Amino acid sequence: MRQIYLLICFITIVLFSECIYRKDLQNEMISFDVSPNADSIIFSIKSDGITSIYISDINGEKIRSLIKSETSSNFFPRFNKSGDSIIFISTDYPKNYTSNLNIYDLRKQKDSLIYASSAFIIEGIFGNKPKQYYYLESNEYNNYSPIAKKASHGFDIYEYNSENKIKLSEYNAYNMRNIELFNDTLFFNGDLNNSNGIFLFDIKNKASERISVLNDTLLNSTWLTNLNLINSHTLICIQNYEILKIDLKQKLISKIKRSISGSHIAILRYNSKLNQIYFSEIKKNKIYVMDLNGKILRTIEIDI
Repeated sequence: MRQIYLLICFITIVLFSECIYRKDLQNEMISFDVSPNADSIIFSIKSDGITSIYISDINGEKIRSLIKSETSSNFFPRFNKSGDSIIFISTDYPKNYTSNLNIYDLRKQKDSLIYASSAFIIEGIFGNKPKQYYYLESNEYNNYSPIAKKASHGFDIYEYNSENKIKLSEYNAYNMRNIELFNDTLFFNGDLNNSNGIFLFDIKNKASERISVLNDTLLNSTWLTNLNLINSHTLICIQNYEILKIDLKQKLISKIKRSISGSHIAILRYNSKLNQIYFSEIKKNKIYVMDLNGKILRTIEIDI
């Protein structure tokens, strides 16, 4: 089972790298986020090997460029709780194996550097306090097979707070993705040595726990990604072609929706104000909006 999971991790990393850096596709949306007040969408678009960040209204209209560079890629934008700033990653990879954690103030229309890393930061989110951020950073860029591409490994959770970098975990994980914050707990999915799946991390006690479900007969919960918290006891996530719901109290998993086009589901977001789910599929510049029961309410076309 671990070998299968490692293969899936490898495929995920390759797909991620290919989405951002390959040059054969034009204007491909690779990630997005919905503002807390549900009035706008931020998304990263890959074009000619460079990824840039754009913003639109909630209907995917009135698109304008936010962060764009001729030499570096900017990706994985995420809103803060008030919706007036975003956090994002920038890198000039594959020229250099370095990356920056940045914020963009939507009111001032100005970006600023939080932290310049000599390694690769894969994702970042806002913390509960001002000038507090959590992110996933690797300490290794290598391949473990002569036929495999080099990729980021050796992941851990870090906090950056008032110009101080704090290492929170000691995982040195093969793979970590999809970090989310709920109160004083971080959720993420990854491969932590001999254990893989979705984990919660108690920030105060620096303790982690893998989320398990009772009706997971095929151990598919080890393959879940893109988790989003609905409330303290319910989360939604992706398993390849399906969007699933996990009841953390009853420890049960159930299907909400299968892919519309038959492609893998790429990005999943939940908006608490509207109580709606937003998702996209790989190589599709469309965002589907549905209720928690899986009913499609509308489709947002990202035309850029």
